[in-house]
Amino acid sequence: MTTYLLDQVFHIINGQPTVQDITTYFSKMIVHSLIVTLISLIPLFFFGFWKRATIPTVICAVFLMQFQNFSYLLNVNLNTNIVNTVLCLLGVVSVYLSIKMVDRVGDI
Repeated sequence: MTTYLLDQVFHIINGQPTVQDITTYFSKMIVHSLIVTLISLIPLFFFGFWKRATIPTVICAVFLMQFQNFSYLLNVNLNTNIVNTVLCLLGVVSVYLSIKMVDRVGDI
């Protein structure tokens, strides 16, 4: 919204954004937010429950969320759809294992 309002004053965007452009942007934004959320939960089970290490959990989660940006720096050519799918599945597995462990052990 801020970019759109700034465009009205400074004419940053060439042309006028259409409703389809805005809808596409917001749908991609929501999907990407869900992907990043699932990816950030990958270290929850191993570092969060097994090691009980908060700082490594957060650092690993931030690194995994930015993994696509780091692949360009390392000159690694990866298919982003496959990488996102695999990392999201790992995040879902980590959440499932974390919930099962909390149910089994209880809150300590």
